[in-house]
Amino acid sequence: MNIDITTPGLSPVSLDSLKTFLRMNLTSTAEDELLTEWLETATELLSEATGYVPTATGFTLTLTEWPTDGVFCVPRRPITSLTGITYRDSDSNEIDMSDAYVQLSSGRVQLRHAKPEGDMDKITVEFTAGDVTTCPAKFLTVVKLLASHYYSNREAYTDTFLTELPLGFEFVTRQLRGSLGVGGK
Repeated sequence: MNIDITTPGLSPVSLDSLKTFLRMNLTSTAEDELLTEWLETATELLSEATGYVPTATGFTLTLTEWPTDGVFCVPRRPITSLTGITYRDSDSNEIDMSDAYVQLSSGRVQLRHAKPEGDMDKITVEFTAGDVTTCPAKFLTVVKLLASHYYSNREAYTDTFLTELPLGFEFVTRQLRGSLGVGGK
């Protein structure tokens, strides 16, 4: 299974919100480019770790084997639309399977086609996940925590002994995975 982003989403945390969190002057633009990059990185890392997508993002999921009983789960939530499911047979013919039963809330997909005879190249699933209006507050908080960590620790190494916040990234990541019913990568 492989998943690629086809249309990147935006960060659910605004630059001004991060600056306020960091107690920075909102009118200063000296570090806006770096702060924006760290917001995007933090959002991407948290999304990969939890499977939760905070803003509308397009994906292509590729399966190289026919799923058991024709059922598989899309590893990103919340799914807002499924735009296409196709497979390529051994003769390189593309077969449309958009009539699959899709449960958007769980990401469960039930194919209505029987497993093809002979070899199959791949199944391709195109979908959109993410809805900023339903983004949990704890997701937003961890994005800010992670981006602020990058702001405060700009080097790859430090002489200082650092420890994770007790209720920081790992804790909230586990909480999000459990409450949303999704896995990571």
